[in-house]
Amino acid sequence: MKKIVLMIFILCFIILQSFSQTNVSGEIANNTIWTLENSPYRIVGDIKIVNSATLTIEKGCEVIIETESAPIIMSFNSIYVGDKNSPGRLIADSVKFIGKDPENSVIRINTDEKGNTSSGYFQKSFFDSCMITISDESTANLTEAYFKNCRTPVLLSDANGIFTGIRMGQGVEYPGITLSSTFTINDTLKDWKYPYYIGNVSLRDGAVLTFEKGDSILFKAGGELSIIGESLLIADSVSFIGALYYGNFSPIIFSGNGNGNSLNGLIINSRFEKCEIAIEEGSSANLTNSYFNHCRTPIILSNANGIFNDIKLGPEIVNAGLGLSGAFTYSDTLTNWGYPYYIVGTTFIKNHAILTIEKGCEVIIETESAPIIMSFNSIYVGDKNSPGRLIADSVNR
Repeated sequence: MKKIVLMIFILCFIILQSFSQTNVSGEIANNTIWTLENSPYRIVGDIKIVNSATLTIEKGCEVIIETESAPIIMSFNSIYVGDKNSPGRLIADSVKFIGKDPENSVIRINTDEKGNTSSGYFQKSFFDSCMITISDESTANLTEAYFKNCRTPVLLSDANGIFTGIRMGQGVEYPGITLSSTFTINDTLKDWKYPYYIGNVSLRDGAVLTFEKGDSILFKAGGELSIIGESLLIADSVSFIGALYYGNFSPIIFSGNGNGNSLNGLIINSRFEKCEIAIEEGSSANLTNSYFNHCRTPIILSNANGIFNDIKLGPEIVNAGLGLSGAFTYSDTLTNWGYPYYIVGTTFIKNHAILTIEKGCEVIIETESAPIIMSFNSIYVGDKNSPGRLIADSVNR
C-alpha cells in the first residue's frame, strides 16, 4: 500500500512539474516580462527580441536553452537580443540560465544594420553550459555573474562590455573574456581579475584598443592580433602570453597605411612571452621599457618605423635583436639600440629610399635552414625597377 501511495505521489509530482514549465520560442516585439510564477522557461526554438522591445526576466527564474536532436542534424537554440533589422534589450536579475550544449547554447547581443544598439543587463545571474556573445557595437553589463561548464563564457567582438565581480567555476576552458573578429570602435579593456583571450582579432577604421595596467592577454593557439591602417593599440604594464602553433609564435602585426605617418602602437612597461611583433607597411610603433622572451625574433621591421627604448631580451630567444625583412621604399635610420639587427628575410632598399645604419650597430645576415632546402638572405640596394641607397658608418656585418 505504501509503495502505491509513493508511486502516485511521484507521478503527481512529475505531472505538476510538466504543467508548471513554459515553452517559449519566436519573436518578442513588445515589452515582455517572464514571471517567476511561470518558471522555468524552456527555449524550444530561437528567441528574437526585436523592435526595440525589452524582455525582463524576474528574480529567481530559470531559463533552459534546449537542444533539439534529429536523426540527421542537431538544432541549437539561441536567445537573440536584436537582429539585423531592429535592436532589443534583455534584463535579467538573479536568473539561472542552463544550456544543453556548452558551445551552442548562446545568448547573442547584436546591433542592427542601421547602428541601433542592442543591450543586455545581467546581475547576479548564473550561467551553466551556455555562453554570451556581444558583437556589432552592442553593449552588455554583467555584474556578479557566475559561469561554469562552458568553453568560452563571454565572446566580445567590436562591442563594449562592463564586467564587475564575475566568477568562473569548474569546467570553463577559457576563464575570461575572448576577443574575436574585427574591432572598428574604440574600446578600453579594464583589469578585471581574469585574462582576455585573443582569437583572430583585427583593429580597423581608426579604432583604438586600450589595455589597462595589470591586464593579462593570452593568445589561443593560432590566434593573432592585427592593427591595420590608422588604428592604434595602447598597452601600459600589460602581460602578453602567446602560444607556439605549428612552429610559429603568436604574432602582433602592425600594418599601417603605407605612408609611414601613422602611429599604430604605443606600448610601455609590458611583457611578451612566446609573442613576436611585426611592424610593416608604413606603420609605426613605440615600445618602451618592455621585455621579450621565449620566441624566435621578438620584433621584425619591414618598411616601417619603430622607436625602441629600454627593451630587454630574455635568454630564450633565437635572434636576440630586431629583424629586418621585405622592401623598404622610404628612408629610415636604424639606431644603435644595444642589440643587433638580423636580416631574417631578403631585404630590398628601393624606390629611391635611403637606409642609414648608425655607428656601432651590428647587422647579422641570417641563413634559414629547412629539412629539404637552405634559404640564404641578402640585402639588395635597388632592384631592376628603382634604385636605393645604403649608408653605414662603423657597422659590424
